Amino acid sequence: MGAGPVTIKVKTLKGTSTVNFQILGPPPGGPANINFSIVTIPPPNYIPSISNQWSCGLFSTSFGNNSDKHLFVDLNSDTTGNGDYAITGRYEYDFNKSANYNDLNYVEVINHSTQDTLVGQFSSKFNNPCVLNMILLSSKSGQIFNCIFDLKASFPDVQCDQ
Repeated sequence: MGAGPVTIKVKTLKGTSTVNFQILGPPPGGPANINFSIVTIPPPNYIPSISNQWSCGLFSTSFGNNSDKHLFVDLNSDTTGNGDYAITGRYEYDFNKSANYNDLNYVEVINHSTQDTLVGQFSSKFNNPCVLNMILLSSKSGQIFNCIFDLKASFPDVQCDQ
């Protein structure tokens, strides 16, 4: 985004909120380089929450008549309020207990307005992470994006690793 004032309106099932921001412009050194690796696997039965505020969107699996828990939308991408989300996605995540590893770890985010598909995986340094990373690669630009979900910010009393 270019420098200047911006008004952001967030509409959820619980209400609407408007926040005014002042965009200062891009970082002086340009975008940060991101290096990553999948360092450890989350514990058995761990399912990442895709219905909370990530650093790259407000993702929800609870929309419309959706019965597939693996589909999600970015609630911020419905600019008309009619459920025509510009950003949709799907994910698969499964810890195979008998094999002791993730046999599914996949995220796909489609930005219909820019015609860009981002694909990636969940990553964490801890077995029971407080902060979960979603590492995504753009099919259009080849850039890598790191989206973060801070569990402690949403649920301060949760028991988790750092």
